[in-house]
Amino acid sequence: MLKSPQQQIQDLINEINALHNAGVLNSGQSNSLIVKLNAAINSLNKGQPHAACNQLQAFINEVNGLINAGVLTPEQGQSLIDCATLIRNQIGCESESEVYEESESED
Repeated sequence: MLKSPQQQIQDLINEINALHNAGVLNSGQSNSLIVKLNAAINSLNKGQPHAACNQLQAFINEVNGLINAGVLTPEQGQSLIDCATLIRNQIGCESESEVYEESESED
C-alpha cells in the first residue's frame, strides 16, 4: 500500500531521530530538521501543498548544508534528500528554481 506524503515525511523524521540517536546529529541539528518536516505535515493537513513544498525545500537546503559542513556523509545526506525530493514530486511541487522565486528570500 502506498504511503501518504505525511507518512513518508514521518519516515524521514524517524530517520533524523535515528541519526540523532546514533550521535551523527546533535539535538539542535535534528530539531531544526524535524521542525521543517513537521511544518510540512501540518501544511499538507491544512491543504496547503505549496507551503509544504517550500518547507521540504528548506529541509533539503539544510541537509545540503550539513553535508557541506561534514556533519552528514554524502550517503547519509543524499538518502534524506532523495526521500524529500520524492515527496515533493508526489505532492506536485514545482522545480527548485520556481520555489525560490515564490518564497521569501532569506539572508
